[in-house]
Amino acid sequence: QSWRQISYDHSQTKFPLEGKHKTIACRACHGKDEKEMKFVSLPLNCSECHEDIHRGQFVLESHPKTECSRCHTSADWKPEKFAHNRDTAFKLDGAHLKVACTGCHKQTVDSGKPYIKFKPLDTACNSCHSDKSIQGGKS
Repeated sequence: QSWRQISYDHSQTKFPLEGKHKTIACRACHGKDEKEMKFVSLPLNCSECHEDIHRGQFVLESHPKTECSRCHTSADWKPEKFAHNRDTAFKLDGAHLKVACTGCHKQTVDSGKPYIKFKPLDTACNSCHSDKSIQGGKS
């Protein structure tokens, strides 16, 4: 016997469905078991269901889990809330405004898993520029 469709107002729960979560089948979160589904004590934090693709780079001392919503929205998971000059100690100005993100933030591998290195990065001029290029004002 198959389950019948029901309508349910998820906005009345501790986890209102927003963005991409609206497109996920109920069973993805509530259980794949044909005989039993779980509706109580389900995870509320991103990291309880999703892998931290940033490998803990954005964990704060005041919050032991990565808080994805500081930079991302659930609409498409792109970093729409992030502003380099507001959210980092390295302000982008001059020629740095034209550098692609991947010019500084390189892919690295840890424990066999690739990720983009966001922090900590060496912000000393000579970590990217030779003395000659700094003196000449060119990269």
